[in-house]
Amino acid sequence: MQDNFPRTHKLLASGGVRRWHTTRTMNQTTAEHSWGVALILSMYHPSPSVDLLRAALFHDCHEKLFGDIPSPIKQRWPEIKAAEDYAEVLFFHDLGLVSPYDNLSAADLLWLDWADKLEAYHFLCDQSDPDSYDMRCNIILMVDAAWDKIEQNKNIGKPWAEWKGKQ
Repeated sequence: MQDNFPRTHKLLASGGVRRWHTTRTMNQTTAEHSWGVALILSMYHPSPSVDLLRAALFHDCHEKLFGDIPSPIKQRWPEIKAAEDYAEVLFFHDLGLVSPYDNLSAADLLWLDWADKLEAYHFLCDQSDPDSYDMRCNIILMVDAAWDKIEQNKNIGKPWAEWKGKQ
């Protein structure tokens, strides 16, 4: 039990990372966002597993290392996305934990991606910042595309370790 205290402390601290930091008026923490992702999965997924809900809560903890890198940056420079993915693995490894994705099926990964985007859309709907309208328009397209992947996924039920090599 005592061994978990430092890990728990670092994970809790990761919830304080500010999202949307490239805008002046939008304020949301990774804790608020992750809770929203878990809530959305609880509301829409027919039977979310404990592992899926845990992944929703842990999926942005690694941002404690370097902040929330905006999606357009990761899309424009895939090498930044690859470095972030690597840093995420190291973050959990350094805490003596496995990645929250290790026990997820391909279908669960798609659900997580969709819920992550849908939570961002819900957040932006509450914002009055002029930039939020353009962001909402872009994110709703990503939400739709993520939902299409859920419906079209041919790897439903396969473990992530099997599926990731086929992408």
